[in-house]
Amino acid sequence: MFRFNINKIRKFLLFLILVVTVKQSTLQSWLRLQKENGEMKIYRNQNIPFEWSFLDTSVPAVCGMNKCFFQDKDDPARGYLLVINYHHDKENNLSVGWERAKLLKQKYGTRHFSLSPPEKVLASDELSRFTNEIVKKSRNSSVHTLYSEVDTKQFKNKAAMNNIELTTIKMAIGNGEKPREFSVQKMNKAPDPFLEWGDKPKRMVRSKETFKLFNSTIKSRAEFSKKLDEEIAILNKTLDKEAWLIIDFQIIIDQRGLIYHIDLDRNPNLIVQSNSILRKEGILRFLHQISHGVLSCQSKLSIIFNDFNVVSID
Repeated sequence: MFRFNINKIRKFLLFLILVVTVKQSTLQSWLRLQKENGEMKIYRNQNIPFEWSFLDTSVPAVCGMNKCFFQDKDDPARGYLLVINYHHDKENNLSVGWERAKLLKQKYGTRHFSLSPPEKVLASDELSRFTNEIVKKSRNSSVHTLYSEVDTKQFKNKAAMNNIELTTIKMAIGNGEKPREFSVQKMNKAPDPFLEWGDKPKRMVRSKETFKLFNSTIKSRAEFSKKLDEEIAILNKTLDKEAWLIIDFQIIIDQRGLIYHIDLDRNPNLIVQSNSILRKEGILRFLHQISHGVLSCQSKLSIIFNDFNVVSID
């Protein structure tokens, strides 16, 4: 007959429990569950360090003058914002924007899309040259072009470093030199379709061009108008306290009439202009006219733009 050693069995069971516990804690640190449309889906946690393999190469990057947004391959509702302009990034602007976003949320309930603090990723020489060209093209584009689409595969391929380049970077770091890096930040993706607006000419033109489509997809115009009017009242109080937001003002409005602030790393020195009261009045008037335009089912924003041009800046 077999003899069972109770102590050995107990130790073995404790070992199995320990192994299972460690694996579960590891998985929980890497994965998160999210309920969508009645189904539980598994996504990567937000605290996992950025890797180029996280990007969805089937969806092009959307690039502005200083940054590009990439969709997450595992979670289409989220993505990554990469600063491609080195001069814009050297002041750690994304870190400034992150701190501002948290503070505005705490004080006024301000909505934004940032999910976590920015982090740094090493930039290969080839990727640096590639992003420099994107920045140059954006600055030389016409006033009507706000964003451009760039193949995500190109970013991913040019970000790859060979052993020689990696060794060179490690040696430079060892000698106390600062390597070339880009800031990248995990973000929620804006709910599509949305209306983006700001008081610079390019953003005005983009709003005018996209308003008809945005307006046509709103399900309840009365509810949208009511909610947007409530949001404007909150914004009015926020701008009274945070006048620096007025300069290069930028927001996104979703289908429910909710306002989200974007590009909070702008105006790093918190400059307040002498005509800020006039500019604030123009911003609020414009937003009220969007509310009225949706409620009355307008298809154009030309009158709104003509009214607002008196306080717009170049």
